[in-house]
Amino acid sequence: LWMYKNGSLVLSTPVVTGNVAKETPTPPGNYHVYFMQRDRVLSDEDWDGSIYETPVAYWMAFNRGIGLHDAPWRYSFGGTIYKSNGSHGCINMPPRLAAAAYDMIYIGFPVYVHY
Repeated sequence: LWMYKNGSLVLSTPVVTGNVAKETPTPPGNYHVYFMQRDRVLSDEDWDGSIYETPVAYWMAFNRGIGLHDAPWRYSFGGTIYKSNGSHGCINMPPRLAAAAYDMIYIGFPVYVHY
């Protein structure tokens, strides 16, 4: 993830995107942040049909139920993790950097997802 403000790189971090093997990739496209919330519980249907509930400290939604958020349960980010151990479509970030991004992002902030 690369975050720019006024043409300057202000944050860069490896992330984990949607799980390709389980067919929940992060959809490519041009979006904007439309909702932000601290201390939110994300919930949806899991791959096995059960409902999961995951608390996050920083939630920045940009495509329906898909957004950027901290992932304190992950110990590594980047590389090919998304291929078999990716998210349900969200962009998982290291907690410290999700906090930094949350402080700089605002409603309407552009998000470009590409591979």
